[in-house]
Amino acid sequence: MIVKTEEQLLAEVNKTGKVLVYGSGNIARTMIRYFQKKEVAIEGIAVKKDVGESMFGFETKHLENFTDLCESVTVVICTISDAYDNNFSLVKNRGFQNIIIVDYELYVDLSVAENVHMDFLCAGFSKSGTTSLQTAFKKHPAIFLPKNKESYYLNWRKNFDDAPERFRKRYFDNIPEGKVVGNIEPSYHTRAKGAYECFGRDLKIILMMRNPIDATYSNFKMLMKNPKEKKQAMYFKKHNAFNVDMFDNYMEDYIFNNKDKRYQYSKYVEQFVEVFGRDQVKLVFFEELIQDPETVLNDLQDYIGVPRKTYKKMPKSNAGKFVSKNYISARINCKL
Repeated sequence: MIVKTEEQLLAEVNKTGKVLVYGSGNIARTMIRYFQKKEVAIEGIAVKKDVGESMFGFETKHLENFTDLCESVTVVICTISDAYDNNFSLVKNRGFQNIIIVDYELYVDLSVAENVHMDFLCAGFSKSGTTSLQTAFKKHPAIFLPKNKESYYLNWRKNFDDAPERFRKRYFDNIPEGKVVGNIEPSYHTRAKGAYECFGRDLKIILMMRNPIDATYSNFKMLMKNPKEKKQAMYFKKHNAFNVDMFDNYMEDYIFNNKDKRYQYSKYVEQFVEVFGRDQVKLVFFEELIQDPETVLNDLQDYIGVPRKTYKKMPKSNAGKFVSKNYISARINCKL
């Protein structure tokens, strides 16, 4: 049985008064938090493959470890829609009597309710002026943005049991009434569905793009300042000091082999349009923003629904003029 409303969910769960959550990841975590809030007894967390994961004080276990509860609990299947039928069959074949599947859209509604309310999200792309936009919008009296631009929330929400509350307290505490709330974070650019699950279908999306050649070189310079992998620090050892030929190495290691796909704009733009609809996705081009900041920023302010503040020029931020001095400093920066 697929439950599509909160009322239906609670009615089915109350038939036994106890639940066995079947699944892992964000859907399971959201449902567990929901059941805890509603004071529904949780008997355990069952998974298809037992990898020894711990969630909310429970050790996840294979479904067969709970067969003694076949008639006394409601099994709540937490999975994506493509896996509904397969997971239902697995649970039913183990002898469980009371089985429900949480509809994906119901999960989204419950997830949005527990996450911070957000009006707009600038989801990327990196090295395309997002830091400058953060600086400009932080000066707008009607806009609330977190002090820090990047939280990587979609990375760590699956690892912390209290992720929504932790995110709210760290980045969105004490929002003044009447402010338009936003977040500027390029790490969302590959995760349209994740943004939808956290902040809902009414979220307005901004995608900032730049000539991909210029953006790639700018990203390369940033990595040469703070290498994220030992391989990048090794470029300094190969060339003794920063050299333009290091860019050739970077292109071979990350771009030509398709390892770094961040500037494949059309792919990710299409994903956001598919999830949110064309009217809720705003495309901004870095070159136009630099050439005519007043027009572009006025357009953005109208889009997110705030009174226009005059911007005669675009603030320069995160220019990235410096690189590591040598191999030793590059390795230190990599460790840091």
